[in-house]
Amino acid sequence: MTPEPNKQVNVPGKQPQPPAAAKEPAKEVPQPPAEAKPGKPYDEFLGRAQKAYSAYLDAQKDIWVAYRETEQKTDEDLTKIEANAFALLSKALSLAAQNQKTAEKQAEEIYLRAKEQSKAAYDQSVQQAMNDFNTAVKQAFEQRKTTLSEAWAIFAK
Repeated sequence: MTPEPNKQVNVPGKQPQPPAAAKEPAKEVPQPPAEAKPGKPYDEFLGRAQKAYSAYLDAQKDIWVAYRETEQKTDEDLTKIEANAFALLSKALSLAAQNQKTAEKQAEEIYLRAKEQSKAAYDQSVQQAMNDFNTAVKQAFEQRKTTLSEAWAIFAK
C-alpha cells in the first residue's frame, strides 16, 4: 500500500499539520487514484477499508501516547505536591517545636518568679514571727520584772 500524497502522518510528540490542500481553496475536482481501476469496486472498497483501519491504528496509537503523557504529567504533579506537602509539614513541625520550647521557657521563668515570691513571703513571715516572739518575750520579761518589783515591794513592807 502506498501512502497518499496528502495523507497526514501522525508522529508522537509533534503537532499535526493540516494537509497542503487544506491551506489552498480547492480548484479542481479530485481524481481517483491511479491504482483504482474502473470496474473493480471491491478493490476500491478494500483500499478504503485498509486506509480506515490504518487511520484507526494511528488514532489508537495517538490516544495511547496521550494517555502515557497524561499519566507521566500526573505522576510528576503528584510528586511535586507531595514534596510541597512534606516541606509544609516540616515547617509546621519545626514551628511547633519552637513554640513548645518558648512556652517551656516562659513557664520556667514564671515558676522561678513565683518561687522567689513565695520564698520572700516565707522570709517575711518568719521575720514577722521572730519579731512578734521577741516582742512577746520582752513584754513577758517586763511584766515579770514589774510583777516581781511589786511583789518585793509588798513583801519588803
